[in-house]
Amino acid sequence: MVSSIAGAGLRIRFLHEHDHTFCLQRQSLVRHEGDVYRHPEGTPRIPLTYSILAEKA
Repeated sequence: MVSSIAGAGLRIRFLHEHDHTFCLQRQSLVRHEGDVYRHPEGTPRIPLTYSILAEKA
């Protein structure tokens, strides 16, 4: 996704990775306050979603 955006000539302003998701992507995720899902406590905090902002260069 990121390579496609940059390849289209857009300038990436930021890319933020998030350790939560709003839908149950895997059975191993645990529901938390705010209706988000995360990996259980004690497991590595790996990104599950990201937000990106790009603009015309």
